[in-house]
Amino acid sequence: MGATNLGKVNFASTVVNWFVLFAAFGVTTYGVREVAKIKKKGKDLDKLFSEIFIINGVLSIIVTIIYLYVIFNVKEFNSEFSLFLIMSLSIILNMFSIDW
Repeated sequence: MGATNLGKVNFASTVVNWFVLFAAFGVTTYGVREVAKIKKKGKDLDKLFSEIFIINGVLSIIVTIIYLYVIFNVKEFNSEFSLFLIMSLSIILNMFSIDW
């Protein structure tokens, strides 16, 4: 791969991780706290799960749109456009992260 290409991949990974950070934006903490409050109430837990999943999904979609806007419009990202586009999967897959 070489040092230059490894540096490009690490840079793209760092950039996308900042966007993932904003996509997650406290959802994990909120989810843990709310699930701990409800614990064993079946219907309430199902409703809470759906709400948190939707919040996480909406935030991930908004951040993905912003990320795509950035990689399309910042010329430094255009040189490695395909790399940044592949890395955007991290943000999209963040929607399915259920670690709360």
